[in-house]
Amino acid sequence: LQLGRRVIDLDTIGLGWVTDLLFHLFIQPISRHLFSTSEKLVDCGHTADDVKCDSETTPILDWRQGYVAGYSADPTSSKGATRHRLVPHTDDSEVTLNCCLGEEHFEGGNVEFYGLRGTPEEGQLVGKV
Repeated sequence: LQLGRRVIDLDTIGLGWVTDLLFHLFIQPISRHLFSTSEKLVDCGHTADDVKCDSETTPILDWRQGYVAGYSADPTSSKGATRHRLVPHTDDSEVTLNCCLGEEHFEGGNVEFYGLRGTPEEGQLVGKV
């Protein structure tokens, strides 16, 4: 695999099970916990007789997509990936899990959040993790 030129969709290369594992073991339980006070999350695909999906309930997350991207501190080296950062972009995900797998003394890999389109903060850095 040549990481760095384009992101690699895990489903495309037969590793969708990794995405499923992360989704079911981590993302859904964490989402239920984080959104428990603001959303009434229910599994509309597997509801018990006493659970109804209606306008007052929100279906649990039911779709996932997994990507792998390679980055290098020195994208010009023959050993490293050919890019050093992710291009700022917008996506429509409700929840995003970023896993940074670097060397032992790796620095960087921050995720930066910018103001939403159509708001006074649009394009301004509003947070960094």
